[in-house]
Amino acid sequence: MMVIPMVVDVDKYRPQIVSAVDEHINGKVELGKLSLSLWGKVSVDIAGVKVTDSGGHPVVSVNNAFIDIPLLPILTGSPEVTFKMQSPDVAVFKDKAGKMNVMALAKTSASPVASPTAKPADNSETKVPAIVANARLGFELRDATLTYKDETTGLSTQLKNLNFVAKDLSLSHPSEIELWSDLDTTLGKELTVKGPARLSGKLNPTVTAGQLDHFQLTATADLDSLEITMPGTFEKKKGVAANADIALSGSAKEMRIDQFNVKFFNADIKSSGTITGLENPATAAVQYQITSNEIELKPWTELVPMLKEYELGGSTTLSAAVGGQVSKLSYQAKVGVKDLTAKSAKLKEQPVINGNIVVTTDQIESLLFTLKAPGNDLTIKGKVVSFTAPQVTMDVTSSGMDLDRLMVTPEKTAPAKTEPASKAAGDNGALTTKTSGDMDAMLDPLRTNPIALKTNASINVDMKSIQAQVVRIDNLQGKMTFKDLVATLDHFSLKVFDGAVKLTASSQFKPKQPVYHFTADVAGLDLAKAISAEMAAFKNTITGRLNMNASGEGASFNPDLAKANLQMKGSFKVQNAEFTSIDVGKMASSALSESLGKIGGKIPGLAGKQLPAPPSKTMKYDLISSDFGISGGVFSAPNFVAKATPQQGIDLKGLTQVGLKDYGLKLEWEVIDTYNMTHAKDLNVNAGGIQVNHILAQGNNPVQFPVTAGCTALQPCFSYKDVSDVLGKVALSNVGSQGKSQILQKAIGDKLPGGVPPALKDKLKNLFGG
Repeated sequence: MMVIPMVVDVDKYRPQIVSAVDEHINGKVELGKLSLSLWGKVSVDIAGVKVTDSGGHPVVSVNNAFIDIPLLPILTGSPEVTFKMQSPDVAVFKDKAGKMNVMALAKTSASPVASPTAKPADNSETKVPAIVANARLGFELRDATLTYKDETTGLSTQLKNLNFVAKDLSLSHPSEIELWSDLDTTLGKELTVKGPARLSGKLNPTVTAGQLDHFQLTATADLDSLEITMPGTFEKKKGVAANADIALSGSAKEMRIDQFNVKFFNADIKSSGTITGLENPATAAVQYQITSNEIELKPWTELVPMLKEYELGGSTTLSAAVGGQVSKLSYQAKVGVKDLTAKSAKLKEQPVINGNIVVTTDQIESLLFTLKAPGNDLTIKGKVVSFTAPQVTMDVTSSGMDLDRLMVTPEKTAPAKTEPASKAAGDNGALTTKTSGDMDAMLDPLRTNPIALKTNASINVDMKSIQAQVVRIDNLQGKMTFKDLVATLDHFSLKVFDGAVKLTASSQFKPKQPVYHFTADVAGLDLAKAISAEMAAFKNTITGRLNMNASGEGASFNPDLAKANLQMKGSFKVQNAEFTSIDVGKMASSALSESLGKIGGKIPGLAGKQLPAPPSKTMKYDLISSDFGISGGVFSAPNFVAKATPQQGIDLKGLTQVGLKDYGLKLEWEVIDTYNMTHAKDLNVNAGGIQVNHILAQGNNPVQFPVTAGCTALQPCFSYKDVSDVLGKVALSNVGSQGKSQILQKAIGDKLPGGVPPALKDKLKNLFGG
């Protein structure tokens, strides 16, 4: 034993070993000097091993490595070989393409490899030689340092004190494998892992007549003492259960998983099953079952700090099963929640949620969830048939949802300022907008998704009432369908603000700018209640009872483009109405006062005349109505009529236009003071000794004049430039006609005793117009 190592130079085999290894790896191996020792065993000391991958990155580097072969096992026909490395450095590297260096290290054989189940040509069974069956291999890696780098995520970490021991790897002897480490490392920038972790297993194969008869395997993973910390997100303390154990057995024909149990914290997942028919993969079959305990959710705040503020309650369970031939597996899974509760600063009450989802082969067989809280009751029920071409049905029902009672009402904030749209530098007149995202482009993944293209869905809604921010909606009912990327609102109805609303609509998502159509009917909607509820759409309009019908179409979901592309026609009537943003009385009085100043110099006696102060009370209207249309982003009511309540308002008629985007206003109204609210008809003058009554009224008609307005509906700018012309002509006409009448009456009256008879006076009046 002393002399042989001196005369036998094992180092001369080093080039042959290196060459043989290099032929089988995508990389390069370097071996240090080999030394032989025979003290009780054959021991080869390797003065360093270095393995690099094809890119030149080091994979394994170690200064001290040994190969031990005890002599006695060789003499008994069961040779034992153990390879040992002390304090090696192991580097695992993933490149930007997602490939790992260790996975690409071994070369793929170019020659065909026979199937392990194939039989020789002479139909004799393949047998393992006894010395091979009895041979035992060992591997020991102690105090290793493992470095991992991932270029796809930028992750870089290092594990120290890593140990791996494989004893008696053999076809005939029980084998043991252990992997353990005292971890103290940081993965990435946030995740810290500290403490002992151990994985161990035992394999017991049985070889009969040179063939593997069956085997048994048991393995455990113990991470109970491991501490895992991700600040603010996750925290596992020492002693929190985190372990698993597996026991399986098998042969060439079947494999049985007697148990595979995983326990983490208070969750205990148990599973078992069998795989049969391994001799023929085409007919191999699987049976596997998974069950969990009832997992209480409240304790999980210990592991997930962010859950503490929610004070979770309730529990969840899981069960699943897989069965059938490997080529055509069937499966079933059920996930349930029981009495799930959560606290939130946005919730006044804690709703209680119960429900479950049952998934069977290629479908969600049933989905049922209920939410209950004081004043709130919601049920969602549905199913999905086929995951590749989904057929979805869903029913949403409720006996009442009082969101004001359930949720904290958000504080109202001032609306954010938006950038005005500008014309694009093209000839198509399209509007551009400064928004944070293109909502139309966001639908591109949907347009190219093969599952979405095959999806059919039907959703029914029946909710007795919903209340939110003091707005109560009753009898909300609707049906929505989805097919071939077309969403259709087949019918939708509700009652709100003492009125009824009915809608139908459809939207096609396939075009780059989605197109849509709709119809709407509104009956008896109280606009005053809508405004008091701060409904923005009605804020600067009118109050009263609204009846409306409309139909329209448009394209794009981007707000500016949607307004520009919207085409809509309809009509509306508002009964018992009042204007909310226009003071009609002040407008009429201002127009008259301004015109009197202009025409006073032309008509003697009119200069210096003033009207009473404008009516202080709000004008009231029996009916405001018009046909209307929306085109090019402008709302237009061409035959707008406001019929005043007797003695309480001033009549209006004419054109009304409002821009949908900038609220730009265009009014061309005829103001008709039917009930003399401005007292303009009471204005009388004495012109050159001639008394002219009702100087601003034409005959017995009320005073009327045109008014225009611009700027915006929020801050209208009225113009009275045509009022003085119109009223001036009326005044001059009245002076002329009434003057002629009075001169004639005076001439005739002086000649006739007792003056002009009444009958003649009426004829003269008709003849001379007053």
